[in-house]
Amino acid sequence: MNIKLIFSLVLLINASCTSQKRTIEAEENLKVYDIGTKQLQLLNQFRDFCTIERNEVLIDSIYLPNLALWNGLLGDESSFIKWLNEKGIQQLDNWNTKSKNINPNYLAHRILETAIEMHQLTGYFAKGNWFIFYGPSWANLGGLTMQQCL
Repeated sequence: MNIKLIFSLVLLINASCTSQKRTIEAEENLKVYDIGTKQLQLLNQFRDFCTIERNEVLIDSIYLPNLALWNGLLGDESSFIKWLNEKGIQQLDNWNTKSKNINPNYLAHRILETAIEMHQLTGYFAKGNWFIFYGPSWANLGGLTMQQCL
């Protein structure tokens, strides 16, 4: 075998292993949850059901598994249901259109890719839980914590 070919193969394998290691480390530090896909599926499926049935499904499938998210954003279960029935269900057609234009799976993938690129730039991994969902027109992107330098 040609020495250049062997050297190229070694570099390619090394780059691949480094890339896989960064991806694993990024995934360990940053969790991206796509709630929006299931949210749209259930809202569309139960759109014409009576409010009580729709509420039960959405509480069990969307609210309870993501309790900290919804409580931090909207408040308790009754606030979630009130928002959903008064505002959320009215926005369903708009959300369906947005979902076609913005693929949630691609968005989750790009968030992780960006976290890896930020690590390459800064040496630090993005940390925390990021949620992709349909909700009210405000967001809490969290805060930044600074490590104290000694």
